[in-house]
Amino acid sequence: MSCERVRRSSCPCVLADIHQCSYCILAQGEEFCSCDWQETCAYDQGGKAPSLPPGNVIVAVKPYGPASAIVLKVKESLLGLRPGTALSLDAGLGERAQAILLRQYNRHNLLHLVSFTLFPFAQLRGYHLRIFQSGNVFCGAEFLAEAAGQSILLLANPVVLPLLEELHAGLKASGNRVHLTPLCSSPVLDNPDLVFIAGKEWEVKKAVMELPPSYNGKIVFWTL
Repeated sequence: MSCERVRRSSCPCVLADIHQCSYCILAQGEEFCSCDWQETCAYDQGGKAPSLPPGNVIVAVKPYGPASAIVLKVKESLLGLRPGTALSLDAGLGERAQAILLRQYNRHNLLHLVSFTLFPFAQLRGYHLRIFQSGNVFCGAEFLAEAAGQSILLLANPVVLPLLEELHAGLKASGNRVHLTPLCSSPVLDNPDLVFIAGKEWEVKKAVMELPPSYNGKIVFWTL
């Protein structure tokens, strides 16, 4: 995740709490530190991280080729959305960016989004955003939202595979047994309760056709 220069007044920030800090491997969840970071160390400070500004603001951005992963701090009224919810982000610059919700951290009022819109997200960190909902792009999103204690197979084409790591982690946090794998791979879960497929229309159709005839679980798909 891109970050402003680490300063004593702003580090550690909320990204450390959700293991999304791009600098500190301890904040990423590792047990031991082996870095040569010469600036202020978040783990030397103690105390509580400074609070984020009120409202809806971009906390961090990470580019993934043609896409961007975005961590967004939001008002409580925007929590409780289902994965796959489509959001329109308006920074008052005359153009809106479209993004898809993959995971939410309710305790921190954070949403993890992915966007394929060419938009200067990194330049908008700290801007107050107006956010509008516009449906859900996951067909069968309710099955993902309700999943708990299930076996789930996530199949995705190479473009979105790394982007789905947050969806994968969020489903695991709900007690599910989850495996994320490329569409071209052989399934590793025997008769999962739910199969999620992300790809182009022909890839989704092909993946559905290749499921065993005896499969009677739920299918959720995201057509790119």
